[in-house]
Amino acid sequence: MARFTVEAANNLIDYNRRRLAQLAGNGATINPLMRRVVCQIELSVRSLERLRNELLSSEERRA
Repeated sequence: MARFTVEAANNLIDYNRRRLAQLAGNGATINPLMRRVVCQIELSVRSLERLRNELLSSEERRA
């Protein structure tokens, strides 16, 4: 199984933030379904940030 890297986490975080900006630009928060999509993407960003921070701290402990 491939190891999830800090770089991969950063790429996903960046992608999700770009998507959030696109959705916000389209007025997605008006539609209840799109509001839910935005919420899920925000949760994904927070989760990925935690994972990235855990990966960074484990790399620091090894060094």
